[in-house]
Amino acid sequence: MCTAIRVRTIYDDGPGKTLYSTEVIRIEGDRVIEGVPGGAQDTLTIASRRVTTDGTELVLLSSGMDNNKPVQFRSTWTLGTTRVRKLKEFRALGATAWEYRHLYVLTR
Repeated sequence: MCTAIRVRTIYDDGPGKTLYSTEVIRIEGDRVIEGVPGGAQDTLTIASRRVTTDGTELVLLSSGMDNNKPVQFRSTWTLGTTRVRKLKEFRALGATAWEYRHLYVLTR
C-alpha cells in the first residue's frame, strides 16, 4: 500500500521575499520518499513509528552529505491533525551522538 500527500509551503524569507515550494511525500512500506514533482527525490527508511499525544511519530534514517562530508541523518516527524513537526539531526559516520540540524513546525 502507498500513501501520498502533496505539501505546499509558503514562507517569508526576509523583506519582500516570499518563497513557495511544493513537494510530494509517499509512504511505501518501510520507506518514505520525498521530493519535488519531476525532480530529485530522497528515500528515508522508517526506523520506528509510534502514536503520541501529538500524533503519529516517525523516526526516519538516511545518509547524505552535510558541509561536503558524508553523514547519517535522523529525521523525527510528528504528524498531527493540524500540525506537522519535522526535526532533522545528523552525525558523522562512526559517531554516536546526533547533532541538531534544523526544525520545521508547519500548520494547516
